[in-house]
Amino acid sequence: MNYSVKTLSNFDREVKKISKKHKLIKYDISDLIDELEFNPTLGVHLGQNIYNFA
Repeated sequence: MNYSVKTLSNFDREVKKISKKHKLIKYDISDLIDELEFNPTLGVHLGQNIYNFA
């Protein structure tokens, strides 16, 4: 199956702010998205096929 990871616009803005101090955060998030696309059940199941991770 094909899965896609969507981020909220608020999340994108916050990452942009944080990336000014932490240059590698974009790479970390990219790696996390790749991992989630490969294993979408990673994290805590919240119900209705929604997962949360920390």
